[in-house]
Amino acid sequence: MNKLAVAAGTACLLAIMVIGIGFDRGNATSAASIAVVNGLDVAEMEFKAAMAQERITVIQAFQSKHGAVYGDAFWQQTFDGETPLDVLKQRALDRVIRIKVQQAEALRLGIDTPIEYGQFVTQWKQENERRKAAVQADEVIYGPIEFSEDDYYRHMMSNLAIELKDALGADKLSLQASEIESFYHTNRDAHFKKTDRVTIRKVVLPISHSSQETAREAAEALRADAEQRGSLAEAAAARNWIVEEQRFDEAAERNNRKYFADITEWADTLAVGEISDVIVVPDGYAVLECIAREEGGYVPQDEVEEEIRFRLMDLKYEEWLAAAIRDAAVSIHEDALARIGADKVRERNASEGIPRNLRGMPLPAYGMQEARRDFTQRQGERERWRCI
Repeated sequence: MNKLAVAAGTACLLAIMVIGIGFDRGNATSAASIAVVNGLDVAEMEFKAAMAQERITVIQAFQSKHGAVYGDAFWQQTFDGETPLDVLKQRALDRVIRIKVQQAEALRLGIDTPIEYGQFVTQWKQENERRKAAVQADEVIYGPIEFSEDDYYRHMMSNLAIELKDALGADKLSLQASEIESFYHTNRDAHFKKTDRVTIRKVVLPISHSSQETAREAAEALRADAEQRGSLAEAAAARNWIVEEQRFDEAAERNNRKYFADITEWADTLAVGEISDVIVVPDGYAVLECIAREEGGYVPQDEVEEEIRFRLMDLKYEEWLAAAIRDAAVSIHEDALARIGADKVRERNASEGIPRNLRGMPLPAYGMQEARRDFTQRQGERERWRCI
C-alpha cells in the first residue's frame, strides 16, 4: 500500500519524513499485528475497530468534497486520485497511533489499563454482565445498562486520559502559579467577564394590528424620529405608543437569552443613549434605547482557578501528546495492512450505520459537535464516569 501515508496527521507525516523519525514499513514483529507503536502491538481487531470509528467521517468527507454517492462500490472508487478505503486506513492508523502512545505512557507511569484489544473486549463483556446483574438486583448504576463496544472503548480511553492528565500533572506537566495567573489575565475578557448591568427602553410594534409592511415602516419611522430627538421615549410619546423598560443582568441573563435573544444581543452592544436598528422579534418589530450601563466586572481568579487548571491541563496534555506522537517509534506491517479490504469496513452500530434506504443516495450533512463544553458539565462527566 505504497500510496498510504502513515502518520498521526498530515503535518506530522511531513515532519517525520524530513527529520527521519521513521516508520519501518516492513519490520513489524508480528504478522498478526497491523503495526507496532512504541513497542505495543496494534492487533487487526483493534485496527478494524478504529476503521469503524472513522467510517462515517470518511463517508461524509467524500460526500462533501467530491459529491460521492455511498453504495456497494464506494470504498474502492477513486476520487481525484484518492480512494475512501486508503483514506479510512490512514485515519484509522492516526487513531491507533494516538491511542498506543497514550497507553505506552500509562504503562510507564504504572497506570492499570488494558493494552491488548482482546483484554479490552473481555473487560467490556464483563462490565456489561456486571451491569445487568446490578439492575436485576435493584442496585444503582451510572450510565447505560449495557455499553456498545465502541461506547465502552471511548469510555475507557476517556478514563485513561483523565488518569494520564492527573499523573502527568504531578510530573512533567505540572502547572505553575504564574501560568494560572497569566491565563486568567489573558483570557478574562473572553471567559471570566461578568454580564454588564444594562437597562433599555423598548417599543414593540406588533404585526397583529397591521400588515407586516406597515408595521416595519412604522418602526423605521419611529427609529428615525428617536435618532433626531435623541430620545426613544419622546418619539414614542409623540405617537402615544407604550414604552417599556427592561433590565439585563447576570441574574436574568438565562431567561433573557432564551426568550429575548435578539433584544439581548443588541443590549450587549448598545452604548448609553444609542438607538438600535429595527429588530425583528417574534411578535413584530422592536426599537431599543440604552439608558444605563454598569460594568459587571470579572469573576475573581480564586473562584475560577480550578476551571483554569482544567483548561490549562487540557492544552498542555494535547501539546505533550502531539509531540509524543511525532517522536513515536512506529512500524507498519505492510502485508497485513494490505489484506484489510472494503469487506472489513464494518458499521459501528445500527444507529450510526447507513440505512439501506439511503444506499446509493448522497449522505445528509452532519453538524459538528460543540468543541468546547461548559466546565461544570465536563467536571460532572469526569466524576460520573469515575463512578461507573
